[in-house]
Amino acid sequence: DPAAFAEWDAQNLVGLRRVDSNKEYPDNMVSEVHADGEIWSRSLWDLFQSLGKGTADYLTLASHYLVPADPLFSDGALALISADNIYFGGVNLESIIDSYVDRGVFRGIQVQSEPSGAEIVVDVADLRGDADGATPFNRVYVWGEDVNLTAPGTFAGEDFDRWVVDTVDQPSGQATVTVVM
Repeated sequence: DPAAFAEWDAQNLVGLRRVDSNKEYPDNMVSEVHADGEIWSRSLWDLFQSLGKGTADYLTLASHYLVPADPLFSDGALALISADNIYFGGVNLESIIDSYVDRGVFRGIQVQSEPSGAEIVVDVADLRGDADGATPFNRVYVWGEDVNLTAPGTFAGEDFDRWVVDTVDQPSGQATVTVVM
């Protein structure tokens, strides 16, 4: 069973643990490295499934040199993104992001602007890129990262100096932020 980890050590087909559990960050964290490691293992398993063994192994090993001391899951995921940028020109970005959004390490924020179509500029590292001015669109951020929205100087002939977050809704771990000028 490819998803069984260290079945040789446990002397059975189940192994010490599986790499295909459905645990998510932060809800299933219990502050025990092996139990919490199942979240990380599942993310890497998903990358293995989507990118293939060669690419997933290369990115995983290369990213180890880019992880800071005492890393969080998000640091490891960002190291994978950096390794992909360095060695593959960022072509696997979407798969990496999807894997870590699915495990809760990255979160999606849907931003809607009014009047519709207003430019949204985000003052943090934007992992997905722009939707070319189309609204609403999704951005992906690391848990706990601050997001600052900046209004354009004018829109449809009107002058604006700030945006106000009108509502923040967080159903099932995805924050929906409605921004009005």
